[in-house]
Amino acid sequence: MSTPDNTVQVTSLPNLAEILPYLLGHYPDDSIALHAPGPNFYDGPIMTCPLPEDSAEWQDTAENAARQFVAYAHDRGHDPAQGVIIYLCREPSPGQSPEDAAAFLAPIGTWLTNEFAEHRANVLQTIGLVANRW
Repeated sequence: MSTPDNTVQVTSLPNLAEILPYLLGHYPDDSIALHAPGPNFYDGPIMTCPLPEDSAEWQDTAENAARQFVAYAHDRGHDPAQGVIIYLCREPSPGQSPEDAAAFLAPIGTWLTNEFAEHRANVLQTIGLVANRW
């Protein structure tokens, strides 16, 4: 008798995007989700924070989220230098195309990446999830 292999295998960006709601237990509308994959991918720390409607608040949000996540990961015995995945989740505004909504997220992705670098954390991937597409 053999035991099943319970390892989650992520082989592509669509797999990575599809797994997020299962890691969180919900779909993170208009949120930033941060994940530091552990040895089995799914067992690393994960955190979400709301994505403010006003993009003028995004830089401060990125600074706070990166700082808090690095501390949170360290508290759980994980070194963010081994990698962090950023998920930017947003539904298009009325009259906005999914492509425009995705492009609108670019600045916060850059700010988060820069903030993580300041805290010696390595961003493995930034994924935009807009209108159920990655």
